[in-house]
Amino acid sequence: MEVEDSSETVRKFTRRALYDILKEFKGKKMEEKFSLMEEKLKWTASSYKDQRFLNNNEQWLTSSIKLPYWSAEPTQKPGRPTKTFEESSDRSKRRKTKELREQLPVEELTYAAGMSQRTSENSDASKLIKEMTSTPTRATKFRKVISSADKQIVVRKHTPEEALAIFVEGDFSRRQWEVIHGANKSIYPCYSLLKKAKNQCYPNAQSIRVTETCSEVELQALLDHTALRLYKYVAEVIETCSHEEKQNMVLISKWGCDGAQQSQYKQKFENNTVPLRLVIMIDGD
Repeated sequence: MEVEDSSETVRKFTRRALYDILKEFKGKKMEEKFSLMEEKLKWTASSYKDQRFLNNNEQWLTSSIKLPYWSAEPTQKPGRPTKTFEESSDRSKRRKTKELREQLPVEELTYAAGMSQRTSENSDASKLIKEMTSTPTRATKFRKVISSADKQIVVRKHTPEEALAIFVEGDFSRRQWEVIHGANKSIYPCYSLLKKAKNQCYPNAQSIRVTETCSEVELQALLDHTALRLYKYVAEVIETCSHEEKQNMVLISKWGCDGAQQSQYKQKFENNTVPLRLVIMIDGD
């Protein structure tokens, strides 16, 4: 029988319970299991017979003995919780590595750092450490390159759509745009890309009919193309909508016919389709 002490430092066992535990434990003979205990003498006196040992020592086996008790859970130290090396401040890192830095030379520490990075599958960092420490001045050159790269202004090249907007707003000719592009090719795309972007602003070519006397475009194709261009422009917002909302989007537009610019000999009308709103309408709401 096992009895736990209130102090949780010792546990009481009856000798019979301890004997049963030793008996069930496999791997050694009983005389070897008794080699460090006082039971060895009684076991020998019983001629190594189990039943004789129990009968001759019945009263003795019912008495208890105390054994030390060690908790499986580690005791928590008082004070602040210990931080990992990565979470520690620079001051704490210097304190933790002080002994290591004093015992080992710089060359060994550098080599160990490079090999540790390689072992961690960070070969780029390992190569950089090796390269920077190959000569005394190599680290200075690396630092200058990094500093100059941080100071450089990142120039972003305009997309063909952005360049087309500049082209139309500035009312440039092809020749003028080619001059601008030649002066700064890192910012402005070439005219051929602008032409492709401009063609993408038109509906399907099959829906357009141009003759000597008139030009026509199918209204449905024009509206479909307008809705598609708007969809691409606000794609990030539309992606947040549900599938049902995407299936019930309605484009509200207006159609205008302006004859204010008619001349004495020819009447010139301007027909305009202007998109107003792209809304979601479910059940008429």
